[in-house]
Amino acid sequence: LPYKFNGKQFDEETGLYYYGARYLNPMASIWYGVDPLAEKYITTEGYAYTLDNPVRLIDLDGRRPKLYVETHGFGHTFITVGEGKNTIVYTYGRYMGGDKGKSSSGSSDPSGKGVLIRYTGKDALRYLKYELSDQGAQAYEIQDASDKKIQKYMDDVFSKGRLLTRAESVKYEKSPHEYGLPSNARVIDKYSLLSNNCTTKSVTAVQIGGTKLDFIEDRGTVPTPVYVPNPTQMKSKIYAPSDMSNYLNVLSKRPYSVVKNVTLQMNREINKLLK
Repeated sequence: LPYKFNGKQFDEETGLYYYGARYLNPMASIWYGVDPLAEKYITTEGYAYTLDNPVRLIDLDGRRPKLYVETHGFGHTFITVGEGKNTIVYTYGRYMGGDKGKSSSGSSDPSGKGVLIRYTGKDALRYLKYELSDQGAQAYEIQDASDKKIQKYMDDVFSKGRLLTRAESVKYEKSPHEYGLPSNARVIDKYSLLSNNCTTKSVTAVQIGGTKLDFIEDRGTVPTPVYVPNPTQMKSKIYAPSDMSNYLNVLSKRPYSVVKNVTLQMNREINKLLK
């Protein structure tokens, strides 16, 4: 069969599995090639597979997507794939204002054109520095999701979007913050503050990437005037950056969680790459 161990492609000639970033020898549980991200994990041997614990851990392709969340004002959630200079940023919002003519993407107007922005190279790194340093964003690595699946999905959504018109490009360039060139943006749908926003778009992408996270927040029990033995639990889907921030923060502190807070690590990496 072409796909067996961890669902990866099996090379019959070599007896190795192809993970996208390098090949794995499943009999010895070692890679044929140094981890392309070895400089980020200096305490781990560069040829080891899943920290030498293949029973409990898996390695999807050597790279992991990240969710970034900041809570200034209405806040913002966005997603990245890739590592270092190969990072790609996907960020969604009302980058031309709302339907009521508001100029700010952070205005209280609940609707508007939904714009997806795709950054690569230096533009991606500069955007991450702005979000991390100026907006206080937190970065969370989602360890059970696939970079490749997310990139394929988001690139497909981006390619199907329409280019900005000349008038939209002028409006876009007058945004209160630097969002790159109009060529980085595509209008993909209609934005809705409560149902189709930056957070819901990021959740969809990560779930398509294969994560088992449900992105449902437990809000406690429904208050009742008298004691009941089994009170109803209040749960709701996450749609706001503030909810996403709380959700990921809690999960990142649990043992063996697939959510890892990598904010300090990303701050150091971005500052180093932009020197």
